[in-house]
Amino acid sequence: MISRISFSILLLIGILFLPWWAFLIIGFMGCLVFSAYFEFIALAILYDLVYLLPVTEFLNPQLIHGLIAIGLLFGVEYLKANLLVYN
Repeated sequence: MISRISFSILLLIGILFLPWWAFLIIGFMGCLVFSAYFEFIALAILYDLVYLLPVTEFLNPQLIHGLIAIGLLFGVEYLKANLLVYN
């Protein structure tokens, strides 16, 4: 429990100081290590809200990191359920 909270705090600090790709890689590692790491989705949406730019283009994904985080989390959870290593 403490490691999960520490990792979430590290990821929260990473929002301010890391580039977007490093944030997603560390979040992906969190999805691999912890089961149902929904904090990654919340922090990815927070990342998008911090760095959101007002765009008026049609079909421009404003919350792209949140969408990537949702896809990564559910993809990793699916793989962990079907791999023999995690059973």
